Amino acid sequence: MKKKLFLMFYILIVLILLCTNVFAILTTDLEITTDKTTVKAGEDVIVSISLKNISNPIASVQGYLDIDETYLNSISKDMIVVNNDGKIEVSSSSGVSNTLSFAYAPTSLVDSDVIFNTSESATNGHDIFFTEDFKTNISKDSVILKLKLTVKSGISNGELKKVFSISNLVAETTVMGSDTSTSEKSQEMAADISITVNNNEPNNPDNNNNNNNTNTDNNNNTNTDSNTNKNTNINTNTNKNTNTNKNTNTNNNTNTNTNKNTNTNTDNTVSGTRIPATGAKTIIIPAIIICLIGFISYKKYMSYKDV
Repeated sequence: MKKKLFLMFYILIVLILLCTNVFAILTTDLEITTDKTTVKAGEDVIVSISLKNISNPIASVQGYLDIDETYLNSISKDMIVVNNDGKIEVSSSSGVSNTLSFAYAPTSLVDSDVIFNTSESATNGHDIFFTEDFKTNISKDSVILKLKLTVKSGISNGELKKVFSISNLVAETTVMGSDTSTSEKSQEMAADISITVNNNEPNNPDNNNNNNNTNTDNNNNTNTDSNTNKNTNINTNTNKNTNTNKNTNTNNNTNTNTNKNTNTNTDNTVSGTRIPATGAKTIIIPAIIICLIGFISYKKYMSYKDV
């Protein structure tokens, strides 16, 4: 009798361990990128929120958004990037997969695909709680939301750390059965970005003569004029220099302003955290436990058999 009780006990533990791993079926990574590596005070930066490495098609997401209003303008409806029809686009390498309607800070129930909720009861201490329901499930790496953030005027040079963040983001998918449907959720995810402010003008050698030249093209001006500086550069100073400047001033300013501001805007990819590791990785520990239980069961069985 005791032998049967022990065996039933161990079998029950194994079943519980196997069932607790079902939650880890849906996995994905959260990523935030920016369209610029550096900005000036008063400029905009576009933030793209993406889901990558999606294991199963995702039907919806929800989570919290926060911005640091010390450095960035306050969150508002205007920060949401939309298309010409006023819809939020969800896109992947294959193109736009969803065009979604949205509601910002609604005061009553609304039927929108994306809802930005700012009420205290929903935000739980954050700036915004948002939900996004996809009309077409996404299964490829996709940008699910774009926001336009503006750096406040008067902000000094330097790195603004963690000025925008997402927390407790959960993705969900619906699995259809023969008679019922079940939902699978990912683990909570979080990510943040930092923005570098640089208010200094690019170092252009042709600007050292204080002629206020705004040369953005290749102005190959071979100016041989007698001190009248008829530069096509729209040089505001007609050289009213107090010194009589009787120099013939053969201004060979071959202003080859090639302005090599190549603007290598490598996307400011930051923080793709998944908390904790899910999927196949979570099976390892239960598998070890199952092996140990099997070994103990075998030893118990053998000892009872000997008795």
